[in-house]
Amino acid sequence: MFNILILAIAVAAWHLPSLGLFDCINSALIEDQLLFAGLSSSNILAAINITDGSTLWRHHLPNAYRLVASKTVAVLEYVPASNSTLLKIYDSLDGLILNEMYLPHPAMGLSQDDAYLYIYSKPAMYQVDWAANIVSKEPKRPPPRESCLKTGTEYTVGDYSLVVQPEGGLQTYLNSRLQWTYAPVSSEQVVFVDKPYTLSSPAPVRLGLDLQSWKLRWSLLSDRFKVLLSPTSLKRNLHDYLESKTHPDFGLEKIMVRLSTDGSLHAIDTVDPKTELWSTDSLLPRNSFAHPILVSNETIYVANTSAVFAIHGITGDITSTHFGCVSANPGWFFLVDGIPAYISQSGESVHIDNTPYTPDNDLFLHASTDKDVRGYVLEKGKPRIRDIWHFKAPKGFSIRNTAVKDPADTVGSVGRVLGDRSALFKYLYPNAMAVIMVNDVTGEVLFVLLDLVSGQPLVTYEGDKIDPNTPILLTYGEHYVVATYLSITEQTRATVILVWDLYESYKPNIRLTRPLESSALKKNLKPAVYFKSYLFDADIVALSFSRTLHGITSKNLLLATREGRILSMPRMFLDGRRPVYSAWLGDSSRSKKSPLSKVEAMEGLIAYEPEIPDNEKLLISGASYVHGTRHIVCYPSHLESTLHVVSYGEDIFYTQISPSNTFDMLPETFSKSQIVLTCAALTIAVYILKRLADRKQVRHKWKVAT
Repeated sequence: MFNILILAIAVAAWHLPSLGLFDCINSALIEDQLLFAGLSSSNILAAINITDGSTLWRHHLPNAYRLVASKTVAVLEYVPASNSTLLKIYDSLDGLILNEMYLPHPAMGLSQDDAYLYIYSKPAMYQVDWAANIVSKEPKRPPPRESCLKTGTEYTVGDYSLVVQPEGGLQTYLNSRLQWTYAPVSSEQVVFVDKPYTLSSPAPVRLGLDLQSWKLRWSLLSDRFKVLLSPTSLKRNLHDYLESKTHPDFGLEKIMVRLSTDGSLHAIDTVDPKTELWSTDSLLPRNSFAHPILVSNETIYVANTSAVFAIHGITGDITSTHFGCVSANPGWFFLVDGIPAYISQSGESVHIDNTPYTPDNDLFLHASTDKDVRGYVLEKGKPRIRDIWHFKAPKGFSIRNTAVKDPADTVGSVGRVLGDRSALFKYLYPNAMAVIMVNDVTGEVLFVLLDLVSGQPLVTYEGDKIDPNTPILLTYGEHYVVATYLSITEQTRATVILVWDLYESYKPNIRLTRPLESSALKKNLKPAVYFKSYLFDADIVALSFSRTLHGITSKNLLLATREGRILSMPRMFLDGRRPVYSAWLGDSSRSKKSPLSKVEAMEGLIAYEPEIPDNEKLLISGASYVHGTRHIVCYPSHLESTLHVVSYGEDIFYTQISPSNTFDMLPETFSKSQIVLTCAALTIAVYILKRLADRKQVRHKWKVAT
């Protein structure tokens, strides 16, 4: 299957790992090596140099639960398959496994002295040397107590002092002066800002842009009447032109700004992620917004319940502060023509400068809880929202997740061309919301596509029964909805992927709606739904669809697994129209060699298979283990083929992918000198051939004349 596909090409990847919270029970000091060894709450085993705070090595041990250390590091891991215990001994300097040993029973504790390890299990107590050899099952001398570092206590190692913070962080002092601090914070939101055009850009690039800007100035000045009638048009047009031309890197180099859990902002360069460009103190002590950061050009707007801060994305300077921001709903903070606006507690729509905002078109909003969804409208020309509908979850059901389309997502094509050259038109209605619910007792899954204008269901789907406590992920793309949940039975453990493809009609070449229809129910225009379910052999913890500049590039589904991998899966694997095997029987249009008909094969469909293979070709995170991913977001570059992908939570992973290959970029093997020489040679050849042709024509005329 993979041989006929163009899979996503990932480049420029980097990974910023997080260690998690260190508890005092599973922490130890190795004094003669000036090392701190710890097993964090995220099951990360790490060794840290206490002189500079650098991480020497790290391992992810999902089932590890106890650590002790002397000159080496000993860890107990539970083995679920055999209900046993695995003892691993690591070299403290390089993290390599020196020895390991299996114990037939689960162990309850681990302690040590200078010579031996003592493993506490139910049937016996094992005395083990540091080479993982059992010395005795009944130690003659009593084992030492289980030792651990105490929270807030200062431990002295030479001239250095180490303090384990109550919140799981670390601090090191040298002669009572703070040297470094490890604060276990994760990321809540990540946004991008374009890098500016600076004098450090290559000289030919600067010269070319300067010539283009002066050429534009003269072309604009030639239209004198237009300038006189609108004196700001020259400045505006020049600014718009230069805005699109002042990125010689085609938007492939950006500044990443992340919001940490403590409310502070941190900016890093995607080219050099180890260097922090700027940071701020905590700005969101009372944040109530789901997405408190908005970006407009080079300005970052950060909102909490009392103020909106405008921050320059390049320098990190706070340019202005607007007080009085109080919102009634976490999601009601948005951009209007590049200016932030919000809905106040009283229901009024307000710009951040405290002036009323009245939209040019009706704006539909919603607010959801675990039991209901309410719809609101901000009517054209009116500054106050109005409650228009109320959707309640059926009795016994709870709303687990909701999703709406990304308003910044660009649609490249309104239809899908079939193999016979007809077209199915996509259901691109913008005022729709996907809602997925689960019965709290039976575990029955219920999916509903709601009309945000009327609150009425457009699509209803009743699914299988699952564990009521299972989390469900949901995302809404261009004309498709994807939901995932983990299914565990006595025989299997896999992630179920549900896909709904929405079209305007089951019949080709029929278009019933327009994208800007105010309500899909005015003409009873409900979508035609193609549904498929798939199994994937990995626990999915985050998902998102790729997004490019013009929406022409193939769409991919970005997945993060619990095992720490980031995958880019082509949409054709998750197509709701993949032909099913049962349809092959008795169909004369299908050959015995191929399950697909000629029309389906020409369209590029793949025969339906319930299991999606976990192929390494889908992997975009490489050898990196990305821990604790909660979100995946995509940002387009200035090239249609390439987009930025970042996954964040505990760790941060960044890469650039090209789902349809780099069709708009010259390959690295392209030689500019060779093309110049070729053009010069062709010019000379044309000139010589022209002279020869002229001579031949003159001789021919003389010959005819004589």
